[in-house]
Amino acid sequence: MTTTSTPRTGTIELNQRPIALVAWRATEAILRHSQAALARIDTSRPQWWALNNIVRAEHGLTREEIRALVVPYGMDTQVMVHAADALVHRNWLAIGTDGGLTSVHTGGRPGLTPLGRNGSSRAADQP
Repeated sequence: MTTTSTPRTGTIELNQRPIALVAWRATEAILRHSQAALARIDTSRPQWWALNNIVRAEHGLTREEIRALVVPYGMDTQVMVHAADALVHRNWLAIGTDGGLTSVHTGGRPGLTPLGRNGSSRAADQP
């Protein structure tokens, strides 16, 4: 029995690409776009992710709670902790009395620091 096969050239027609490859390329493009938008306000994706999760938590999050969260796109949990610490350093977040990272500012009222509100607002306005 003789079989013939067509030689493989290593190229695939656009309409023959596997859907997973196309989906991953689309994901990469979206991530590049979001990174560029955040870079315009001097914020990284890990910082934005940490900020949003800390703000959404009723009483903030400790570093251990941040490490326990599932993080997107293969980002390491320790990267998230460093990103949150950078937000504290930038005065976007405060450290609570329990040592947890929180969005609570003066007067015990929930909310970002004034710098954090400004940065969060600028990030939300990015196209």
